[in-house]
Amino acid sequence: MRLLTFVPALLLLAGCESKPPESGTPAAAPPAGAPADRLIGTATDWRLVTLGGEPVGVGDSAAPTLKLPAGGGRAGGYGGCNRWFAEAARSGDALSFSAIGATKMACEGPAMALEQRWFAALERVRRVTEASGELILADSAGSVVATLRHY
Repeated sequence: MRLLTFVPALLLLAGCESKPPESGTPAAAPPAGAPADRLIGTATDWRLVTLGGEPVGVGDSAAPTLKLPAGGGRAGGYGGCNRWFAEAARSGDALSFSAIGATKMACEGPAMALEQRWFAALERVRRVTEASGELILADSAGSVVATLRHY
């Protein structure tokens, strides 16, 4: 008799299972045309899409990420191999990173090379804007250093 009570309860719990989104499933994009301040303050997790004008070309789980607080302060994320951290200074659309550091894991060639390119790009960033739900990081001349998408 206890088994008859247990089975329906088990089936009910199975129907309530929570699954994380599958890799490649796009998250709801932030509203287009929103000011960068509002986006950074509400959508703080970003995944690298292009670096130096070229597509990153790695799966979602291997792409570098950026978590940037609304008013600047401690930024960080995943570099493609290691977790990274930096100080972020923001004022309006001006943005710069300093004191960039990372954990010290070694990875296979392509992942490590991407991470090194990502860190070098972060050092050149001087501006941040948003267009069509993407965060655009640019250098002092206005050249796009990287684009990231909310995830």
